[in-house]
Amino acid sequence: MRIIVNDFGGTNIMITADHGFLYTYSPLKEEDKMDKTEFKSRIVEYGRRYAIMTGDSKSEYLQSVKFLDGNTKYEAFASKENIRIKMNGGGLNYVHGGISLQEMCVPLIEYHFLRNQSKEYQRNKDIYDTKPVEINLLSATHKISNMIFSLNFYQKESVGDNRAAAVYHAYFTDSSGKQISDIQKIIADKTSENGQERIFRCNFSLRSLKYDSKEIYYLVIADKDGKIKAKEEFQIDIAFAVDEFDFFG
Repeated sequence: MRIIVNDFGGTNIMITADHGFLYTYSPLKEEDKMDKTEFKSRIVEYGRRYAIMTGDSKSEYLQSVKFLDGNTKYEAFASKENIRIKMNGGGLNYVHGGISLQEMCVPLIEYHFLRNQSKEYQRNKDIYDTKPVEINLLSATHKISNMIFSLNFYQKESVGDNRAAAVYHAYFTDSSGKQISDIQKIIADKTSENGQERIFRCNFSLRSLKYDSKEIYYLVIADKDGKIKAKEEFQIDIAFAVDEFDFFG
């Protein structure tokens, strides 16, 4: 792609591949194989999963399919499910042919490259420009019952293409916005496409304060410039009360 775009100036690129195939992990049983003697006298061409026969042919074990839009004197058939026509040779596990979705569909990716000077790019600059990856809270619980606890965060996109690494700060505040916990730094720079590898676990410590289980507290996620990106409501219900002592200074 880079060669086509950078060296040859390509802008509209289509990527495709061969069709798929049907595969069985265990050898077929004899009852899964169809003996071609049933239609041998009428056969024109056949494979393990298809057959072309003379007109007005019928088969109990094969499925009739429309052939050449009906403008032909021949009949076409495809095998049903895992039924295959007996043939000599190997390859019974890996077989092409038939009318399965795997066989009839091919992938197609259309890639449209926009240069910075193009009118379309200028009209949609906010969409096309590189943006920092985002994170969100992954932990399901929104209730805190200990002064020290852990939460999981998830990097929503992998770094690459038009997504750049980012740094976020996560901390807790009370309803008035006063900080009540330490600040955890999250460096969202994961490039893996595997979502499990884009999870961050952060340990938080609350200030030694008296907390009201009926009050709403907030988990705040801010970018490195301090701009708040997300706020999540939390309940703090700690079984014992402590005297206020600000160990964060």
